[in-house]
Amino acid sequence: MEYSLDYKTQNNYELIIIGSGCSGLTSGIYAGRYKLKTLIIGSSFGGVILEAHNIENYPGFTSITGIELMKKFKKSVDLLNIPILQKEVISIKKQKNKFCIQTRDNNLFYSTTIIICCGTKRRKLSIEGEEKFKGKGVSYCTTCDAPVFAERIVAVIGGSNSACQSAILLSKYASKVYIIYRQNKLRAEPINIENVIKNKKIKIIYNTNIVKLNGKNYLESIELDNIYKESKILNIDGIFVEIGAEPSVYFAEDLNLELSKNKEIIVDKFCNTNIKGVYAAGDITDTPFRQLITACGQGAIAALSAYKYILKKKKQKLKK
Repeated sequence: MEYSLDYKTQNNYELIIIGSGCSGLTSGIYAGRYKLKTLIIGSSFGGVILEAHNIENYPGFTSITGIELMKKFKKSVDLLNIPILQKEVISIKKQKNKFCIQTRDNNLFYSTTIIICCGTKRRKLSIEGEEKFKGKGVSYCTTCDAPVFAERIVAVIGGSNSACQSAILLSKYASKVYIIYRQNKLRAEPINIENVIKNKKIKIIYNTNIVKLNGKNYLESIELDNIYKESKILNIDGIFVEIGAEPSVYFAEDLNLELSKNKEIIVDKFCNTNIKGVYAAGDITDTPFRQLITACGQGAIAALSAYKYILKKKKQKLKK
C-alpha cells in the first residue's frame, strides 16, 4: 500500500514504543516523565512475563505473579496518560525524517523515534504430533494450563530456569512431573535446581530428547530417543515446552537493523541500534543477561536516549 507523507495527523508522535511487556511499559513510564508525545503499540499486553507464576527476584517484592506485577506497571503508565494500543505491527518504514509504522488493520502511525521492545516468541519442538496435540496435551504456558492436569502425569521439556519453575508449579497439581532434558545437568539458578531436586513429585530424565508425540484425540504418550526404564515410550497426559525463545524481529529487514548471529538486535550501552532514532530494549536485544530487571533497565535507558535525540533535533531546527 502507498504511505501518506502527511504527518499533520493525530497519529503523529515523538516516540512510538513497539511492545507492551516490561521493557516497553518501563520505556513508556520514562517517556511520560520526559513529557514526550508517546504511544505504546503491543499485540499482547504484558508479554511473556504474564506466564510467570512466582517472581522472587524483582526488588521490592518477595513474591509476586507476572500478572500482578504487569498490572502495577500499567497503572504507572496510565497515571502518565500514555496510551496503549493493542495492535500488531507488521511493518516499519523510514520516510524522510519520520518512521511510518503500519499495523495489521492497515492503520498508519508516524514517529520521530522508535523503541523496539517486542520480546521473544516461544520455540517449538518441531516434532511429529506437536501441532496435532496443541491444546490437547501440548502447552507452552504452565501458568495458564497447570490446573487442567490435576492428578495427571506430565512432563516439562527443557532444563532452564523456566523449565524448573514450570515443574515446581505443576507439582502442585499433577501426580507426577518429569523434566526431560537433552543435557546431563540442569542449567538453572542453584535455588531453582535445589527446589526441583528436593521435590518428591519431580523426576529428571537427562541426556534425552522427545522425538514423537502419540495419541488419538489427545496426547497419550511420548517417544524418547533413549531408553528410560526399559522403554522409549513414556505414558504422559501432557507436556509443557520450555526450550527457550527467539527474538521477534520479523520487521528487522524493513529498517536494515544490524542483528547478531542469534537474530537479536545489536545495541550499545545506550540502547542505540545502527539506525539513528531507533532504539531497542529487553529480550529482543543482544543483552547477555535476560531478566525482568535488566529488561526494565534497558527500557529506561532507551527512553532517555530517545529523549536526548529529540531534544537535539529540536535545537537543530531552531538554529535554521
